[in-house]
Amino acid sequence: MSVVVDNWANKKDSYWGENGKPLSQQTFCNLHGILLKTFRKYATGKKKNRRVVGCKVGKPASLVKDEMDFVGNIIVRADRGNEGKNRAEAVDLIQELKPDITRA
Repeated sequence: MSVVVDNWANKKDSYWGENGKPLSQQTFCNLHGILLKTFRKYATGKKKNRRVVGCKVGKPASLVKDEMDFVGNIIVRADRGNEGKNRAEAVDLIQELKPDITRA
């Protein structure tokens, strides 16, 4: 994505069409398989309004990858033993792992 945004911002490589004229944003996005709605957030006209590629949107995850895998494995194994866990039991399991996480 960063290469594509850089090509657009600096008018390089795939920015230009076969006729030597610049491509429209829609055509450029179709060429690279990116949604126009997503691309516009990174390639706005004003540099100060552009979103930086790689910056995450939203709050950080409550559990790290290993903890997510651990909880997932417990739920899967309970299901295999025909003692599946419902949502409340899954949340209880997460709260045992991380007591500072609340249901609210």
